[in-house]
This record gives sequence, C-alpha cells and structure tokens, in this order.
Amino acid sequence: MKKAKSLITKNIGFKTRSSVETIKNTTDSSKVMKSMQPFERKYDANKGVANVDQIKAIAIGILFMSKNDDDFTYTASVINTDDGNIGFTAAHCLYDHKTQSYFDNVMFSPEYDNGQLGPLGVVPIAKMVVTNEFLNNNDNEFDWGMMLFNFNMDGHPLKYFTGALGWQFQAENNVPTTFRGYPDGGELANCPNDGLTLCT
Repeated sequence: MKKAKSLITKNIGFKTRSSVETIKNTTDSSKVMKSMQPFERKYDANKGVANVDQIKAIAIGILFMSKNDDDFTYTASVINTDDGNIGFTAAHCLYDHKTQSYFDNVMFSPEYDNGQLGPLGVVPIAKMVVTNEFLNNNDNEFDWGMMLFNFNMDGHPLKYFTGALGWQFQAENNVPTTFRGYPDGGELANCPNDGLTLCT
C-alpha cells in the first residue's frame, strides 16, 4: 500500500485572515429565527413520507456561533462527499485561538440571505475539525476546517437538498473562481457588505 503524499498548498493570492479582524455579529439570531416562515412539508399519502424534492436550497450559507456570550457569523459551504453531510469553511470560523477552544452553538443556514434563514432553517453541527497546523501553530496557510452536519430528512443528507460544491486543495493558477459569502465590511462591488447579505 502506498503512503499518501503530504498536503501541499499554493499561495494563489487569497487574503489570509492575518490581515482581517473578526467582526462581532450584532444581529440577534433569535429574532431572525422567530421571523422565519414555517417549514411546509407536503406528504405523499401513499408512502406516508415528505416529498423531499420540494425543497432546494443552495450549498452556500451562513454559520452562526457563539463564544463567551458573543455571537459571530461566517460563511460556509456544503461540499461534495459520499457522506453528503460535510461542510467546509475557514478554520478561524470554527476554532478560537484567543480561548484555545472551538466555538459553541455552531449552526448552519444554507441560502441565508438578507437577514432571513434559508428554506431549511438552521442545521446543527455534530463535529468540527481544523488542521493540526492551524490548531497548534495558528498557521494561516492551513486556515481551513470541516464540519459534519447533524442532518437527516427522510433518509437524505443535506447535499440532497442544497447541492454541493466541488473542492480541491491544490488549485491551479489562473482558474476562474467565483466567490460567494457574507462580507461584513470591505468594498465588494454590488454588495451592502453588511454580513447578512449573500454576495457574489
């Protein structure tokens, strides 16, 4: 059996978190959740189960989390895996080096936009992991993490409803790339940069 090669990353010009400060979320997520429309489930009378094809969200969404009574938000994505319940985000969105611990109460809302939860509401996170390089050395080059969603609707994983993004660790240079997320501050064109609006 061959040994796997070590992960090698390239600097492809992304801004790393060392030049970005974490911005505290000032949105009261309990108000957002209370304003969410009821989740309508249509049932197939013959099978007695929900028609799972009626709900389609997108694979990009917002992460809600807290630490020491402060609330934060970040961007995350559902990625294409056999499990169908795996998400990807920056490691600093999952692990707080100030407190040397993972964030608390982490939840994901795919297709969250403009202060409104997506059609699937919020999905709890069952497990989180970040790279050892980030965990032990706060290494910007390895600032990525994954999460396992605690989601199962009628036997289907989250990616069944949201779709999933392809992913790779060794991106080539000059590959067309689209960025989507919830910037809070900055100057992304055609975006309010308010941390609540999904922008491209």
